[in-house]
Amino acid sequence: MRPVQGRADVALRIDSDGVIREAVFGDVLAGESPSAWVGEGWASTVTLATRTKIDRLAAEALRHGVSNVRQVNHRMPSGVEVPVEYTAVRIDPAGSLVAVGRSLAVVGNLQRQLVDAQREIEADHWRLREIETRYRLLFDRAIEAILVVDVDSLEVRDANPAAARLLGLWSERLGIGGASVMDFFEESRRARLRGYIARTSRSARSGAVHVSLLADRRPCEVRASLLLGDHQPTVLLQVSALPMPEDVEAPGAVDFEEVLEKHPDPVVIAEASGEALWMNRHFLDLIELRRPEDALGERVTRWLGVGEWTDLRAVRAVLLRGEVLTDVAGHVLGEYGRVTEVRYAALGLGESAQRIVIVVRGAADRPGAAGPSADVRRAGE
Repeated sequence: MRPVQGRADVALRIDSDGVIREAVFGDVLAGESPSAWVGEGWASTVTLATRTKIDRLAAEALRHGVSNVRQVNHRMPSGVEVPVEYTAVRIDPAGSLVAVGRSLAVVGNLQRQLVDAQREIEADHWRLREIETRYRLLFDRAIEAILVVDVDSLEVRDANPAAARLLGLWSERLGIGGASVMDFFEESRRARLRGYIARTSRSARSGAVHVSLLADRRPCEVRASLLLGDHQPTVLLQVSALPMPEDVEAPGAVDFEEVLEKHPDPVVIAEASGEALWMNRHFLDLIELRRPEDALGERVTRWLGVGEWTDLRAVRAVLLRGEVLTDVAGHVLGEYGRVTEVRYAALGLGESAQRIVIVVRGAADRPGAAGPSADVRRAGE
């Protein structure tokens, strides 16, 4: 394999028996020896609590060609425990895989230091000053933009210099002083970010959400980590600017969403990867939810049946040929167990169909679950 580049920190080639045949580490793990893993079972390199996630990564990659993103905790050759977020891809019919991972150690270390600082505030005033100095050095020298945000009020409590540069703050505003984190992102994406922060505060799960900056509409990836302490709950937001692809349309205009809001059928707009970006009131009613914040950022496959809409790749393959999918049989699964038989229509936005508009028609409640749709299976062939 080629050396790990970009945002990947670990790359593994794994045979059909789950044994690592080749391993490459990026700069973040430069002190570790990847050759120590060659010949070892992939599952044996992670902690016992996360071995089931290795099985799920492999099973999803073998079934669908590519897995969902999952986080595991590796015991590195040096003995250090490092959290890594993996995606696995099947590379041949025999079942060999390539697993590409990103180390989350930087965010994890920063979170642990912040939590330690919070706990020691009440224990020793003089020790607090020393801890705050270490925290400030780590916080200020971080390359990526980092914000500390109050969960309830969404007030920005702190921001490092990298965040000041990205968000257009000036030095005297580094303490922020009452500004809402929503003030820095486009209005059409705020409900998605608000829902993502709320979900993180409830479950502390990993993941990311894509938003756009208000100042220049630049797309960003936001990752949240819950800061567990004895005081008011806060989240640490890691904001990474993304390149603006030439073939992706700028975020939809308000009039476009207003038109779809008035559409008589349920409508949802999703990323090609499946992440829900926007939905009208009819779609919320169909999936048995009241607030958009509870749905935005989730994969639409959570509701759009089982099997035929697993990753939207088959749908996007048709849309890339300039065609429009109409009258595709399927079903919708509501949050409270209601199963509704429907017909789908799908339309791609942008030259590369990076966003997909899905219209749901002909809803008719029924008690059982629908089988896979042959229409979409054929679409991916």
